Amino acid sequence: MDINEVELVLDSTAFSHEHHTRSSGLHLSNIIRSIEEDVYKMFKGEGLDPQALEAYRIGGFLFERALYDIILCDTAIQRIGEIDLNGIIMTPDAVNLSNARGIESKCTWRSMRHDVTDQTGEMAAWWMQMMGYAKALNMNRWDLYVFFMNGDYGKNRRPRLRHWEIEFTQDEVDNNWIRILNHAQWMKEAGKI
Repeated sequence: MDINEVELVLDSTAFSHEHHTRSSGLHLSNIIRSIEEDVYKMFKGEGLDPQALEAYRIGGFLFERALYDIILCDTAIQRIGEIDLNGIIMTPDAVNLSNARGIESKCTWRSMRHDVTDQTGEMAAWWMQMMGYAKALNMNRWDLYVFFMNGDYGKNRRPRLRHWEIEFTQDEVDNNWIRILNHAQWMKEAGKI
């Protein structure tokens, strides 16, 4: 028997619903990543080669497709593409036009033992992101769907799909946006963009 493993070259963009070239400019995701690194001292993707990062992205895109095309499958749910507020570009996952709710989805290898509702904890970036979208869309009610690939990393490590309904106060949304704008200004002044 002759067996040869053939290297796969992965390109996650082929799996995404988004079929546009990402706009140049300052993106909300870049600001949040900077906050994670500079404020929370979190370093995401450290030590991962580019193909491993592509594999992670593919997992997320496949979950998005399953969520929007099969699980939620509703014509009122629209993927709206890029939006801009105060020069910050962002791409919300989706909005539900029938109930005026934003939708955010995550596919993660993090443990569901972390408190997803802790806005300063392990998932703080998710909250900053949703509140940023809330500000830009004037939509404070959100649905968060999270697919935990390894559950709580307990004995069985079974995947779990969880859903939270969230309603942000306007103060939370406004304060988050001030933080985003202040950090964006710091990034400019520090030459990080």
